[in-house]
Amino acid sequence: MSKKPSKESSEALARETHQFLKIQLVTLCSRWHEYKTLFGYSKERVELLNECAGGFFHTVQHAILQQIELSIVRLIDPANQSRNENMTFSRLVDLAETVLQEAQYLHLKHKLEVAHQCSSRLKIRRNKAVAHLDVQAIQSEDEIVFEWPRIEEVDSSIEVLVDLANDYEQMSGLPIMSYELLEPLAGSKAIIDHLENSLRLKELVSDGTLNLELAYPKRFCSKYSQTTR
Repeated sequence: MSKKPSKESSEALARETHQFLKIQLVTLCSRWHEYKTLFGYSKERVELLNECAGGFFHTVQHAILQQIELSIVRLIDPANQSRNENMTFSRLVDLAETVLQEAQYLHLKHKLEVAHQCSSRLKIRRNKAVAHLDVQAIQSEDEIVFEWPRIEEVDSSIEVLVDLANDYEQMSGLPIMSYELLEPLAGSKAIIDHLENSLRLKELVSDGTLNLELAYPKRFCSKYSQTTR
């Protein structure tokens, strides 16, 4: 029979687990911000992406969204699966039972249950269409599996994970991390600005306002340029 870890060892494991999950959650929030900047900001922005490189941005959208839903579901996976231990919020809550007061532990446990509820469809998609390809779900064209996650669905899942992390930080006397307020390097916004400027440049050339050679110097044009010469 395995010996239950002491409070001291549980505290060390909890600190290690929280530190890892904090980094994962910061990364998740940053990537979700980038995704919404590109694909969830407005209909006009999506039309801009489609006009400039629709096929490419569809691939990017699908890849980022799948990575995000995988990240969310991984973070709430069971602490133990078969013989493997998982570095998840479930593990953190389990450790909190030894480290924190009972009322605090029960509060975190409830938050974890809410996280599972918010992410229920994401878990089904992960198991049947993202990490695996379930025959029955595919043959029956299961709507839950084939419909992409909605923005509000991912928002709610991330929000409850942030609440759970912040509550643990507060209970443990740790600095409260403002996960969703952290600004990424704005790579997606830079792409949008560049595409808008490029389209405007084409318009100025088309209406004769700007000289073609001035707008597109030969030294900057590749053989793949779509600019009409």
